[in-house]
Amino acid sequence: MTDYLLGTLSETETERLDKMSLTDGEFADRLLVLEDDLVDSYARGELSGDLLNRFTSHYLAPPRSREKVKVAETLLIFADKAATESAVASRVTRASPTPGEAVLRQASRPVFFAMPRLALQWGFAAAALVFLVAGGYLAYQNLLLRREMTQTKTERAALEQREQELQRQLAAQRSADAETEQELTQVRERLAQLEEHQPPDHSRHPKVVAFNLAPQTRGAGQVAAISVPAETDTVAFKLDVEAIGFPSYQVAVKNSATAQIIWRGGKLKASGQGTVLRVSVPAGLLKSQNYVLELTGISAAGDAGNVGNYPFRVIKP
Repeated sequence: MTDYLLGTLSETETERLDKMSLTDGEFADRLLVLEDDLVDSYARGELSGDLLNRFTSHYLAPPRSREKVKVAETLLIFADKAATESAVASRVTRASPTPGEAVLRQASRPVFFAMPRLALQWGFAAAALVFLVAGGYLAYQNLLLRREMTQTKTERAALEQREQELQRQLAAQRSADAETEQELTQVRERLAQLEEHQPPDHSRHPKVVAFNLAPQTRGAGQVAAISVPAETDTVAFKLDVEAIGFPSYQVAVKNSATAQIIWRGGKLKASGQGTVLRVSVPAGLLKSQNYVLELTGISAAGDAGNVGNYPFRVIKP
């Protein structure tokens, strides 16, 4: 209990004794008596060593505890003064005069000389009243301190629980965003496949625009600009392939700003001695912005690797 008052217990033990001080009346009374004894010992200068260091560093930290010590020191001063006056009165009583002297003194002393003893009695009564009031005040302050500690612990537990809930919500939101982005990519890829395999509309001739694209070089160069008129069905690209010798290739169109794939084609084979590749992209997927056509070479063993990038900019009138 002393370690609890001086703050040297573990957090688990401290919480356990906090609950006991609120639910166990006998324990709370014993704790209050022990606390008063510690305060009185400190006021009388009876604490020393590690006990004194822990008392001054932990117990005196809250303002209410310092007020409690000040009250105890004030009461100690009153008690010492009352004890001194009692000792003086006792010595005066022991020095009893002879019967003749007593009669003479009684005849010659005025009545008001009997007042000091009456004042001493009133002093003792006042000291007792101060002790009673101070004890009640200290008990009330101690109760307020325990309530404040309990409220602080309750608020901290509620805030920690809210923090965990917010973390779970953020984690769930990130997961939902990732799933939404993945689903959006799948929908776009499926739309591209449907556009690619859509049966031709025999009511009109499909409109196709064709462009030649060269691979991107390390040096700074201009991005090829292609104009896609309205009602264009397909944009056909003729790619100059530098990395020849692959049995097959695959092409993907990416948004240059976000690096997001908006279309991916199937496996293709190069023509013209493996130096030319023809790719058809649905025009409905392209908007007026920058894109890059990424070329992947697939070896006979199935290994895939990037073999060229073809940047271009779409302009729709």
